[in-house]
Amino acid sequence: TFETRKPKDQFTLEEMTSALNEAIRLTSKSQILMTAMLLEIDFEARKLSYINCSHEPLLKITAAPDKKNCEYFMEPNNFRIGQQSVTEYQRASIDIAPGDLLFLYTDGLTNQKNEKDKEFGDRRLTKILTASDGNSKQQISAQSLNSQLMSQWQEHRRNTPPEDDVTLVALRIL
Repeated sequence: TFETRKPKDQFTLEEMTSALNEAIRLTSKSQILMTAMLLEIDFEARKLSYINCSHEPLLKITAAPDKKNCEYFMEPNNFRIGQQSVTEYQRASIDIAPGDLLFLYTDGLTNQKNEKDKEFGDRRLTKILTASDGNSKQQISAQSLNSQLMSQWQEHRRNTPPEDDVTLVALRIL
């Protein structure tokens, strides 16, 4: 279960992003730049708020009875973490519902090329995510989805070495 009460000293998403930015900027002397997507989920209000710092988009796959819909959420797109002293970060919010799948990933997933110099790509990612539940009444777990996706990514790249790190986060809203 999740604790729904907010402590008096809890940071806002904007404050956390600003603190992270300043910590990275000052300790690295602006030599380290990071993309990031920070999330805050309000389960009672069924809202997800996010701050995108030049990261790959957040994907939301809505499981409707008649079709699956994949939406990309990237805006507003803020500066990378550590890039410059930023006093304000802009957030956005989306509605979430039971059955929705939220998916975050790094560009090492979609930019990976195979032996024919073809990228894994956003289109393939979207196709896999929207087809993951098939026509069954049982939705695939987030863990199974990540395993299936990495298996197809490995098959795509075959003997080509990974070009970048790959991180996946899948969250199923219950």
